[in-house]
Amino acid sequence: MSLEKAIEAVKNGKMILLFDAEDREGETDLVIPALSTTPSDIARMRIDGGGLICVAIYAKAADSLGIPYMSELLKSASMNGHSSLRKLVEKKGDILTILALPSHYG
Repeated sequence: MSLEKAIEAVKNGKMILLFDAEDREGETDLVIPALSTTPSDIARMRIDGGGLICVAIYAKAADSLGIPYMSELLKSASMNGHSSLRKLVEKKGDILTILALPSHYG
C-alpha cells in the first residue's frame, strides 16, 4: 500500500499495518484512529498485535481519566514488574478508556 493510500485509509477510519524501520524496532503496528475504534478492533489488536495499545491524547484528557504518562509506567514497571500497567488496564479497560476519550477533549 502506498503512503497516500494508507493516509486515506486512516482518514476514513480504517485500520492499517505500519512497519517500523529495521534500525528502530523493526516491527509492524496496527494503527487506527481512536474515534473509529470498535470493541472488535481492540480485540484484534490484543490478539494479533500482542503488545500495548497506545492512544495519543491531550494531557488534559489523560489527567481527567487518571492515565499516567508512559514514562511513569515504564519507570514503575522497572521497579515493580508490570503490576502498574496491569492495574491501569484492569481499572479502566482498553475499549472503555478509548471510547471515553472524545468527551475529555476540549
